[in-house]
Amino acid sequence: MGCLIHEKSSEAIIGAAMTILNELKPGLDEKLYQNALVIELQERGHSINQQKEFTRKKILIIDDEPDMVEIMVELITDQGYQTFGATNGADGIIINEKENPDLIILDLHMPGMDGMETLRQIRKKDGKVRVIILSGFLTESDSPDTVKDMADLDVSERLSKPIENDQLLRIIGDVLTR
Repeated sequence: MGCLIHEKSSEAIIGAAMTILNELKPGLDEKLYQNALVIELQERGHSINQQKEFTRKKILIIDDEPDMVEIMVELITDQGYQTFGATNGADGIIINEKENPDLIILDLHMPGMDGMETLRQIRKKDGKVRVIILSGFLTESDSPDTVKDMADLDVSERLSKPIENDQLLRIIGDVLTR
């Protein structure tokens, strides 16, 4: 139990320091960012295992609404995650291959390549990335084929828009710790 409390406290401290660094030191590359974060936390009296504690989780957002992508990237980046956005399935596939995210938040209904086809293409090369479907069109009456496809493609969560920021962030944290 004490270990879990320490781990949660450590995550909260790291998250707070990352938020400060995101505000004070924008534009740093990942290695400089990690070094600055280590220095900041050490100056605050924390002992840091740099190899273990500073692997920022990567999250890719794929949604055809540019404003939604921008808002979500900002919200999630402010929580200390390394976040990428794509406004179509094809770009999402390319970013997934390049950045190897830990989590994808994927809109279901997009013009051109829809979310399910995007996920099928991603799963051909990446069977481990966790996926949250976030769509304005999810209902209990989703077609049985869509529900089956989501299960077959190992979707971690399916959420309906609109969603409260706190709820989305909580679910992201839950999915990343599974």
